[in-house]
Amino acid sequence: MSGDRYFIRDQNAMYFVTFTVIEWLDIFSRSNHKFVIVDSLNYCVENKGLNVHAWCLMTNHIHTDFLAKFIAARKKDKRITKYKFWQASNHAIELQPFRPDIMDQKLNYIHYNPVVAGIVLNPEEYLCSSARDYAKISGLVKIQML
Repeated sequence: MSGDRYFIRDQNAMYFVTFTVIEWLDIFSRSNHKFVIVDSLNYCVENKGLNVHAWCLMTNHIHTDFLAKFIAARKKDKRITKYKFWQASNHAIELQPFRPDIMDQKLNYIHYNPVVAGIVLNPEEYLCSSARDYAKISGLVKIQML
């Protein structure tokens, strides 16, 4: 169990979550790697009852020997037998439907990540984000708009 103080307590509630690759490794710089996540999200939407309201897949900027990092991270967690990819924490923050100001804040945070990172000038220009859907441009993941 991680030291994260954020937990998903209600499986039916809406949450803002962040999944981070161990040591913030730059894994999603290639399109084929990004589409593994896109395909997985769409699979969960279609087959597992997942509702996605907003998403944005970013890359990280540490370039190193990835496999060695995944093996080293595995050694810190006895439950992992081969490689550890994701950090243990997902920083889940439950979003209350009666607090639209917080939902708007998280939606903007998600969509403006590529802008802040200097990848695009406008959120809807970033392919791996639901900002496209909110700008009335077809996106990659089936979402339910807020």
